[in-house]
Parts: sequence; structure tokens; C-alpha cells
Amino acid sequence: MIPIPSTIGNLPAFLSILRATAFANALDNVPILGEMECRQWFAGCTLVGPENRIIGPRGIRYGPDAFNAAYGGKLFVIDPNGKTTNRAWEAATNSPLWTVPKVDGTRFLPVRPTGEISTDALGRTYVNTYVPANIETIPGDVTPFLRHLELLLPDPNDRRALVEYLAHCVKYPGYKIPWAPLIQSTEGVGKNVIKQVMRYAIGSHYFYEPKAKQLNDSGSKFNAWMEGRLFFLVDEIKTDEKRDMVETLKPFVTETQLEIEGKGSNQRMGDTPGNWLFLSNHKDAIPIHRNGRRFAIFYSAIQSTSDLAARGMDDAYFGRLYGWLGDHPNGGHLYGLKAVAGWLMAYPIERGAISQRAPITSSFDAALIESRGWLAQLIMEAVEGEANGFRGGWISTAAVQRLLAGQRKTVASRSLGQAIEELGYHRIGKAGRGYMQDDPANPTKRPWLWNTSPNASLADYGRSQGYE
Repeated sequence: MIPIPSTIGNLPAFLSILRATAFANALDNVPILGEMECRQWFAGCTLVGPENRIIGPRGIRYGPDAFNAAYGGKLFVIDPNGKTTNRAWEAATNSPLWTVPKVDGTRFLPVRPTGEISTDALGRTYVNTYVPANIETIPGDVTPFLRHLELLLPDPNDRRALVEYLAHCVKYPGYKIPWAPLIQSTEGVGKNVIKQVMRYAIGSHYFYEPKAKQLNDSGSKFNAWMEGRLFFLVDEIKTDEKRDMVETLKPFVTETQLEIEGKGSNQRMGDTPGNWLFLSNHKDAIPIHRNGRRFAIFYSAIQSTSDLAARGMDDAYFGRLYGWLGDHPNGGHLYGLKAVAGWLMAYPIERGAISQRAPITSSFDAALIESRGWLAQLIMEAVEGEANGFRGGWISTAAVQRLLAGQRKTVASRSLGQAIEELGYHRIGKAGRGYMQDDPANPTKRPWLWNTSPNASLADYGRSQGYE
């Protein structure tokens, strides 16, 4: 160590002397960084104490060895007496002169500045790890993309709702939209075009494609894959009869924070600002109900190979389309992807100017029918067949019990009421008497009566069934 002369007494002067010594000559061309130079060299770095990791300005996490390799190759002055080290980690975290900021954890907040440090109600500090993606765009004609959307979704209101959703996700990363589109069609219609566009426009680092099986098996429990993502696309989604996956998906779609757990790690709260898009070949892929708000269903007009042929969507059509997009298997020029990304980024929609409920699409009524469970289907078959207790816009719970007994099934009263309500009926009240025709096994039991009109009168029930 070379002592600081008492006549100088300051670090900058000492550094000028140190660089002129034989020691410095022995380490020719090795930079020596003092306090101010260290501040500049380590700018944007933050130590996450519990992880013993430093996060750099590009969001990369470094352990001690990796940090020494990435930021080393210099001598760092680490005390007032001029002591130096060649270990960047020591200089950044343990110098009496200065250290990088130190925090207790991380956040992923695209709506806040990169590297911003925030404090929670318990005094714990967090650094924002989000780094904006640099997406290259070009002005260009996006007619091939718009034409493809028109073939998939001929209804202009449907197309506008979908495009507004995609554009908002691209323009305002991290703004959570609490609903998600489901696009359904037959196989081979080019839904992958939308996937390619969103992966490019969002940035591949922030785009994630969980497998439907992954979601159904362990995705709801081990969900660390959700962290640090802006857009999720699930292909070939198909829920089962128990609809367990729908309940799994609901908080994923709506919540900005969730409990995060990886295999072998403890649960903790994490930021989940990513938005979702689902693709499927099945019309009953995600069941909805009349008052639902989380899923917007888009049934394509293309439901068969003959529909594809009628629209000229043959191999030549898709060859031209994917060649224009230009991903790496198709030339790698990215022309179409850059043009569509630029078009979406310039799309005229303001931040937050999007519905907080899933829009009612032209497929809504058909989706409700596809979403019916076995009980609702049983009831609607009786309504369409004008069976006793199901005529004139009425449904009698006694008549439903008659059907259930015939199939040796039972349901809770609450489940029965929910099934009837989801069919668009309103509970009017309890009948003044029982009816043999509704349920011969319980002729005196007074049923609850439901009607398609909320203003229906109980007095009209018996007459509308032909009982009086």
C-alpha cells in the first residue's frame, strides 16, 4: 500500500500519485477507480441482500463470481488510505467509501422506472427489475395481417375488440387488463400469426407460452414461471367437465399480485402484471356464464377445411402470409412483424381506455350454449320439448326434480338455482300449491317457479302449463 502524503490529504490527489508509481507501471493499462469512478462504473447496480445477488442495469442477476467477471479487470480503491482490490463484488458491496444500494427484495413494475427503489408498509425495500424492451419497428403496409384477421373474424366489432386488446398490451406493458380473449377455430387457420406478432411486439423475453397440461397439472401451484412476464399465450386450451382449470385461470387473468412458489422454494408475493390470450380448436374450451366478466369468446367463421378452401386459404396463401411476416424459418427479415408491431404501437387507444369487463362478442350466445353443464342441458331439452313444468317461459323446480329422479341424480338446491339462472331465467317465487303433473312423487310440494320475464305472475303458471 502506498500511503497518502500528509501534504495532499485527499483521494483524487493520491490517485494521481499512485498512477505514477512503479506499482502502477507494473500493472500497465489497469484502470484504478476511486469513489466517484466506482459510482459511475457500478451505476444501476443494486444488491438484493436475502438473495446475495446484484441486479445490474439490464436486469441481469449476478452472484459474486459472475459479478467479479462482468465488472472486474480494474483496481478499486476501497478505503480512505488508498487500499485497493481487484474484486468488483467487494468494491460494490463492502467499501467504507461507498456501496451500491442495498434492498430486501425485487418488484416487477413496468409502469415505474427501471431500478426505482420502493418501500412497503413494514419498511422493507424493493428494486424494480423491469427493463423496457427495445422493439424494432418500421412503417409499412399491414394489409396482409388485417386481411387475415378479417377472414378469421368477419364481424367488425369482434375484430375491433380484439385489436384494441392486443394494441393496449403492446402500447402499455404492465397495464393489467382483467379479462382475456379466447379465439376458437378449426385447425390450420393461422392462429399462429397472432402468436408470432405478439411474441415479437411484446419482446420474446417477456412473452411466455405455458402448456395447457402444465396449467392443469402443477401450473397453479408451482407458478414461478409467471414472474417477469408481460404476455401469456396458451394454445390448445381445453378445460374438463369439473372446470377446475377455469378456477385456476381466474386469478391469473385478473390479479396484479399472486403468491409465487417455485419447486423447492417458499411461497411469497410476486407481481403478475402479464395479460393473457387463449387459442383453441374446441368451442367449449373455456365455459362462461351470462354474468361472467373474465373471458371474451371469439368463434372464428372458419370451422372446417371446406371453410378454409372457400376463402382461398391454401398452402400458397399461408406461404405468402408467413413469408411476409418473415420470422426466422421464413427468411428472417421480420418485415411484416416489424410493420405490425409499429402499427399496434401507433394504434389510437389511450392508456386505460379499454373495458374492465370482457366485451360481449358475436359469439356470446353460442358460447353460453356450449358452456352448459349436464344439468342445464337436461333442463333446456325439457324446455325445447315443452314438457310439463317447462312451458310458456316457465320452469318449475318440482318438474326438474322429476327429471333428476328419472336419471337417478340429485343436485343441491343452490346448484339447481344457478343452472336455471344461467339459462336466463328469473326466480318469481314459490307456487301457492303443488302440482301432480310436475312431480307425481311429491304432488303436494310447492315448487319454486322461474320465468324468462322478471315481471311474470305466479297466478299464470298453472294455466300456461295447461293444468287449469
